[in-house]
Amino acid sequence: MGKFKKALKNRGFELEKLKNERPNLETQDAGYRADTHEKVNRKRISEESTTKFIGDKAAARIFSQARKQLAEDDEVADNDEPQKRLRHVSLGDVITAEDEELNFEDYDETQVEVDPDEEADFKMFMAEGKQQQSLWEMIQDKIEQKKVDVDCQLDMPDGIEIRDLDPQVIEMYREVGMVLSKYRAGKLPKAFKYTASMENWEQLLYLTEPDAWSAASMYQATVLFSSNLNPVACQRFYHHVLLPRLRDDIDEYKKLNYPLYQSLVKSLYKPAAFFKGLVMPLCESGTCTLREAVIFCSVIQKFSIPIFHAAAGLLMIAEMDYSGANSLFIRTLIDKKYALPLRVIKALVDHFKRFKDETRELPVLWHQALLSFIQRYKLDLTEQQKKDIFELVKVHFHYLITPEIRRELQHATKTEAEQAEHTETSVGVAGEASSGMIRVGAYCFSLPSTARNFLSSTQILSSQVRGRRRTLTAPPWAPLVYETFDDSKISDANKQLVNKIYGLEREQALNNIDEQLESISARKMENPSYMDTRRVGLVATKIGMLPQWTNTGKRILCTLLHVNQNNVVKVKSPEDWYRTSIIGRRKAFGRAGPMWQVTVGASDGEPWRFHRAYRKMFAKAGLPVKEKIASFIVTPDAVPQLGMPLDVRHFTVGQYITASGKTIDWGFQGAMHRWGFRGQPQRRTTKSHRRIGSIGSVGDARVWPSKRMPGHMGYEWSTTSGLKVIRMNIDKQVIYIKGNVPGDIGETVLLKDCLQAEKYPKALSIPTWTPSLATIPEASEEVSSEEAPFTYQQEFLPELFKFTSPTIVFTEVDGKKAAGRDKTKAKIAKVKK
Repeated sequence: MGKFKKALKNRGFELEKLKNERPNLETQDAGYRADTHEKVNRKRISEESTTKFIGDKAAARIFSQARKQLAEDDEVADNDEPQKRLRHVSLGDVITAEDEELNFEDYDETQVEVDPDEEADFKMFMAEGKQQQSLWEMIQDKIEQKKVDVDCQLDMPDGIEIRDLDPQVIEMYREVGMVLSKYRAGKLPKAFKYTASMENWEQLLYLTEPDAWSAASMYQATVLFSSNLNPVACQRFYHHVLLPRLRDDIDEYKKLNYPLYQSLVKSLYKPAAFFKGLVMPLCESGTCTLREAVIFCSVIQKFSIPIFHAAAGLLMIAEMDYSGANSLFIRTLIDKKYALPLRVIKALVDHFKRFKDETRELPVLWHQALLSFIQRYKLDLTEQQKKDIFELVKVHFHYLITPEIRRELQHATKTEAEQAEHTETSVGVAGEASSGMIRVGAYCFSLPSTARNFLSSTQILSSQVRGRRRTLTAPPWAPLVYETFDDSKISDANKQLVNKIYGLEREQALNNIDEQLESISARKMENPSYMDTRRVGLVATKIGMLPQWTNTGKRILCTLLHVNQNNVVKVKSPEDWYRTSIIGRRKAFGRAGPMWQVTVGASDGEPWRFHRAYRKMFAKAGLPVKEKIASFIVTPDAVPQLGMPLDVRHFTVGQYITASGKTIDWGFQGAMHRWGFRGQPQRRTTKSHRRIGSIGSVGDARVWPSKRMPGHMGYEWSTTSGLKVIRMNIDKQVIYIKGNVPGDIGETVLLKDCLQAEKYPKALSIPTWTPSLATIPEASEEVSSEEAPFTYQQEFLPELFKFTSPTIVFTEVDGKKAAGRDKTKAKIAKVKK
């Protein structure tokens, strides 16, 4: 027997009793906090051995009687002061040296300083709020209903469910509540962790007595319920459990301690429940103090909130009855600089207009909220709204803030006048609002503003691309292209019927195109600026490579591209493109002005091979189904008509173009082939000649994105600019490009104008090349004997050799030349002699 056991035995401790004693939740929780391997101070043990403690059952009875007495006192207080909001504050047990303490070094416990005069003005607009129904009251109401009902289970209108519980379960959750009342750090009881997954979680939560939880327990409960409950159930937890505890702590200590503040932060995990369960009830209560509003607004200001939830919350606050806290919440949400819908802006204007007939002096917070609104959204207001605000500030005047509001409105009027002049000289855009504003769907912004500035408040729509793993499959939201069925099941009669219908649709589409071409005339644009005009491109297929020769005999290696049946499939305006596409939000309105999205299709296909959603796009344009489609960004002055055919003569011989395509797919490759590593030494290495070696054994224990390692090689979009067109076969729609083009044989290549300043063409066909009588070649009656006629109509670069001319031409000078002596024949004759 060791010394420690001897000491316990000498002091009256029965070891066998301690071993066989059944541990309860309190001793289990104490075991989490205590270190079993830590040496025990003998002096402390001797002092504790002489102290007598009350048993668990006696302590439970004492606590029960104390709660009943407190409840009776509260009922008396309710009868005397019915309008006073009751607050129950539970501090838990006193923290001893044995308990673990949370680390609050980074938390500032300074109290919120509030100006007494400002708080007095604030209280003038505090309504007599209704008493908030607690979770205990809701459970009691449900129990009363259950006594009358004969069913075993009833559902409340708000979803609370009451069931008959086993006495052991009730006792267990009461012990869980005792643990949570003294909880500081460590593991939570498993029964409490499973509470969020129960259907009657409100009833089980009531058994733990949330009013008696410690602050650390409330933080852990908020994390647990916000991550496991749906938004509706999480809203009930916020409203009936978390909100009363936060308000009680602020009212008692004039501040919010660190665990409860972190609980408020973690509640933002469910933004909808945060606004419906915390912010809205706080504003609707009418008893929200300035101190509470400042603390809640600090969380909204510091952390990110989705734009749509913030806009909906701002709309609800603006439409509800006014209290002093509303101005602070409105100002905080406005300062986050969201791109708000027009409906929210109109609701904010109506919110401030309601105070035109107010006779009381408004608090400074109201003037500050109005100033923030004018500063952020002055360019989105109509003329009538500005006039209403001018009239409003005449009634409610502040000697420092009101002149600033007037200055902002006057500056906005001057800015709109300048924008109107700029709009008259610029190209008109569909959807343009008055006063030089662009209205896109439910949003509005100024015309000269760039996409980068506009998207600064809508970062939720953008995603990080750097270091992202490349995907080789289509995105899940893309429409299906091909149908999955067996062609052998289609009979010959049905195939003939489908081909007949397909031919009729094709003829109708071609007739529509011919009617559109009659009203189109090609416009020549001399010396355009590459930043002003952007035309549509072509969709081609890579055939292969073929050498060409110049007149001087120089060999040029060219790439052949086939432009097969290109037509304009879809034309989308900047407003529609911005509203329906994430890419459109970045490119529809940029520094170069509004841009249109033009979709081009190539290579007619069989209609039964494609999906219905994919065929619908071509049915609107009256075109047959295309196998390949691509989109191009086009300026308003170069937008083609829907269904217009695109010819290979969209480009001219000698023009520089840009080609984009997917590189050759090499599959999984090593680092030497993929990145061009030279490899490790050939000698004194074992199976490591072509390996990358160490990637770093010191520092961060991870592999950073963009680390050059083995992986998938190729099949990435690549763009090559400055390629010269040297030859075109017009009949076969084949274009010859000098140099190489990214992509394998048979892959799709996108062709468009080169935007380099020194290589931009001097003349362009806007929007594209169209046939006319001048472009139809006349058949030549006489054919020169020295030149063979071309089978197809072609265009060549002037310095390129044409194969219609003979390779060797004999002139008169060549005929008069004396034949040179053949030295080889002379040597042979000499040997024979």
